Amino acid sequence: MNAKVQNPQTSALGAHGYGQFFSASVIAAAESTSNKSIHRRARREGWPARRRGNSLQYVPSRGMKVRCQKVLAPRTCLLDSERTLRELKRAAAVCGFVQTFQRRPALGAEAAITATARDFEVFFVFSDTSLRRWIRAVERGGLAGLADHRLGRSGRKPGKLERILCA
Repeated sequence: MNAKVQNPQTSALGAHGYGQFFSASVIAAAESTSNKSIHRRARREGWPARRRGNSLQYVPSRGMKVRCQKVLAPRTCLLDSERTLRELKRAAAVCGFVQTFQRRPALGAEAAITATARDFEVFFVFSDTSLRRWIRAVERGGLAGLADHRLGRSGRKPGKLERILCA
């Protein structure tokens, strides 16, 4: 292998003042090519490299670094997952409860919860108990309290028809 493998104990800029290291898979995603093509290109162009476990990380050119950082940047789209959509629905239901309760305080909290659940039946169905739980979560942690903190794929899994439609 002709790639210059750098000592992992060097600074973040590297021994030669180079910038950030990226894995071949991140560079490949940024360049819309395969990992193998990136390894070949790095060897051919003499990119600085370092070992991480059994993989190599490279310092690509400046333009490529910007594209790699965009690949690694967190998604900003609000509707990028089913989980986020679920959280937005819950937030809308809590806001609906607050509006109902503020408009008609004489109605009482329990009646406002029931009225909100009935109003939102058109969009999605939830129980009074769920709405109470969401209200408590917002009171404790703001809108971030509505996030599902379970690890892995939690909740309803896509059915056969949904997998066919999404494919």
